[in-house]
Amino acid sequence: MAALLFQHTLLPPSRDTMQPILSQLSTPGSLLVLPALFASLVQILHQHRYPIFTQASSSKIPHDVFVASKEREAVRLVLSQILARLYEEKRSPTLCHARLALWKTVQLWGGYMERESAWGQMIRAEALLAEQSLCSGDSALVGPLLEIFSTLENLDHDQTQIGTSCPPDLRTIASALLCSLIRYHQLTHTLPSFFDLLLQSLNGLYLDSIAEDTIISLYNVITAGPLSDDNVRRNAIQSLRSSNIGKARSTAWDHVCTSFVNLLSSKLVPSVVDQKKRKRPTPHASHSAALVGTTTRLLQFCLAAAAGTAFDTDPPHDAIAKLLSLVQEWPSPPAENSISWSAAVIEAGRLRTVQAMERLLARRFPAVEVASFYSSSQELTLEEVSDPMKEIVADDQIRFTLHRGILNGRLSPDTIDWLLNGLVNASTAVWQVTLEQGLPLIECVLSKRNIRLRLGAVQAFVNKGSPEYPLLNICPPAYLDKKIKLDMIGKTRDVSVAAGWLNRTASEADTIGLMNGKTFSTIIGELAAIGDTHLIAEFFAVIIAKRPESFASLHEELVDLSTAAGDEAKQTDAFDVKALRSRNLLLQAKRWLGVPAQEIQPLRQSICKAFFSGAFPGDRSAFARTVLETIAAESVDASHVIATALVMYSRYTDLELDSTLHEVLEGSIDQAISLCCATSPSPAHLRLLTVMCGRCNNVEILQRAVRTALAATSDDIAIIDFLERIVEEKASILHHDDIVQILGLTTHALVASKHVLSPSINLLSSLSRRRPDLILANLPDLVDVIALMFIGLQMRRDLTAPSSTDAQPLSRLLVILTQMRPKGHEISPLAKHAPAILVAYTRAAADSQSGFAPQVRRDLEPGLFGLCNLATAGGRVHAHGREGEGLGTPFGLGEGPGGEGEKELWAELWRSWSRARYLGQG
Repeated sequence: MAALLFQHTLLPPSRDTMQPILSQLSTPGSLLVLPALFASLVQILHQHRYPIFTQASSSKIPHDVFVASKEREAVRLVLSQILARLYEEKRSPTLCHARLALWKTVQLWGGYMERESAWGQMIRAEALLAEQSLCSGDSALVGPLLEIFSTLENLDHDQTQIGTSCPPDLRTIASALLCSLIRYHQLTHTLPSFFDLLLQSLNGLYLDSIAEDTIISLYNVITAGPLSDDNVRRNAIQSLRSSNIGKARSTAWDHVCTSFVNLLSSKLVPSVVDQKKRKRPTPHASHSAALVGTTTRLLQFCLAAAAGTAFDTDPPHDAIAKLLSLVQEWPSPPAENSISWSAAVIEAGRLRTVQAMERLLARRFPAVEVASFYSSSQELTLEEVSDPMKEIVADDQIRFTLHRGILNGRLSPDTIDWLLNGLVNASTAVWQVTLEQGLPLIECVLSKRNIRLRLGAVQAFVNKGSPEYPLLNICPPAYLDKKIKLDMIGKTRDVSVAAGWLNRTASEADTIGLMNGKTFSTIIGELAAIGDTHLIAEFFAVIIAKRPESFASLHEELVDLSTAAGDEAKQTDAFDVKALRSRNLLLQAKRWLGVPAQEIQPLRQSICKAFFSGAFPGDRSAFARTVLETIAAESVDASHVIATALVMYSRYTDLELDSTLHEVLEGSIDQAISLCCATSPSPAHLRLLTVMCGRCNNVEILQRAVRTALAATSDDIAIIDFLERIVEEKASILHHDDIVQILGLTTHALVASKHVLSPSINLLSSLSRRRPDLILANLPDLVDVIALMFIGLQMRRDLTAPSSTDAQPLSRLLVILTQMRPKGHEISPLAKHAPAILVAYTRAAADSQSGFAPQVRRDLEPGLFGLCNLATAGGRVHAHGREGEGLGTPFGLGEGPGGEGEKELWAELWRSWSRARYLGQG
């Protein structure tokens, strides 16, 4: 068929040679015949080129050159026509194979000329189309598209211009595949084999036969690809760390680390023979530098996995010692003004390696300095180097500077100047590290005002292009002035990406002025244009926390925005927590704006039923918060929310609803407390009172809540928790009668159950700190409570020993009590009650049926010794024989179940106190 269509006697072809054929191919499937026709035409043109392309006798161009140029032009014209037709159907996956076949034919033909611009434009257009198709994420096209890139690269490297970034979708797939391989080798205990194969693959990737510019492009693709992905890094570190047991570095880890060291040594350190042959060092080849740069990134994973280890399981395989030796022999770059790409990559690898080693060993290497980039002083200062060096090493220099600053605990002013200047051209990742780790070091030297003034790098960084919202979220608000915020708001194009930062900005006090300006109106308009219900709802969640008067000039725009969010009356899935939250926020926003809401279908009954039946997705507390928000959004009666919260607390004791109740009951706190005090409170009522009283400022209502709780007959732990919250947040409302009832309640609770021991200790500790005057006025009752606490710490013979966690808080309580004294008194009034407390301790410890565990006795010593100091203050004790025995006799020492054993323990207590006092511990 090709011979009939393309008869060489009828050629040379004109510009319309393929048009009659192309006009008949109307479907994508029929276009698949074009590669075969093109191959046949190219073959005919090449075989019969001399009779087809005749040259005039007057022409002075060599005949071979003339014929080759005419043949090349004819092939180009036909190819351009075919590609133009295929580009019309570029979305068809099957035509990708057709384009590949066309370029394969051109490659086999061999007549492509790189210097001709018309051919170069075709190559560039095909490369751009292939790159767009690759980023589309169609996995079926990955193979042919990569083959197209390979073919175009062989034809014309300059015009192909392969990008240095991996397509996001392909990177995700590759990262997931690498993580799966790592986990497989971790489970099969073959991690050394995996990393050996990985290093062999990298070694075979950077071939010395590849040109330097290709090596650079390949290196950029690899370093920006899946090997630098956070998931791959996390899985690699976790798998290697699992092989190390305790503080020992396993043989498998040593094998992996040694493989890295051996590969780096072979590329960095010349052999003895080479050293004898060469009188001066020669620069490293680009393929070796690329391998060093990639390997040092993987070596960081290996060293991070050894964090916390101290020695090797197999001492002869000491990979750390080999790596230290390699770092000492690491070649320094030449001291020249212009540093090559290879030298820059190798030095960046050295910075990474030294940083990882110092983190592992937690010490600085005095002999390891980056001499070519920093001065001979201990502090780091950047020298003037070439642009390629700045681009490649700048990020690692800043990371290394921050690392050394953390290790030394400081940064000098000169280093800070260099750091802030270097951040102007730094990458996003380095900015993130600086903001998270560097600001504490910088603040130690500079004030916040000076930092804000000298962080002009922030302005320079954000002016380079679109705003980096993750960085803006990390940066403290104090370092972003109004001008920068205005610039960032003005540059915002995609509100969905900037939502987090915009919401934070809207909630800051110094940006209220921005909301009333033109820039904020622009944001409202963009949000309305997007129409994303969830995004608009989150926006309203921020601004409805403020007064509506702050947005008077924007009222109409906000109303339009709430309308653009959609119809909140439409049916919403009761199990879609995100949709429910958006619906509730929009209802609250319309109520806040004074806009009448449409008739909606109530959901509170259905979601309450789903919650109490247990048929809900996700976390129970999260869904409970959604239920309360839905009820508050649908009803203005606070009693509905209060009733639901009471039932929730009575059913589930582990719910965390404090912040949600504060939000939905704002303005109705007093009503909620009054409703809870109307009846005899249950544990659920007390839990709700505990949440609400912290936000109440009405003294009468708070005192009523305290009286209600003290009169309750429900769970003692719930009552004590409520009283502790009152003491911590509203201690000023308590009176003398309240403390008498609190101590009586605590006494009754300790007699009834040992489970209230820890809450009782916390309550008395809070009272001692917040209202010491009330404690000192009720010391006899306090002594009885402490005596019961000692009994609560006793260990029954038929039960396991109690935890000493309660003994330490009790000891701290005793220390606090011994330090309390009224103004104008040198000795605390507790001094005359201290012997009674000590006797109570001795009686509990000497009980023949129960006693104290040794750990409990040791934990109580600081508090007991404080009581001994208080009892002997002013020369009160002048006993003979067993020291202090006469002090305890009036308080019933020896009259308890322990008999004479109490006196022996009493004497031992005082001897221990004497020894500790003379040793400086009492």
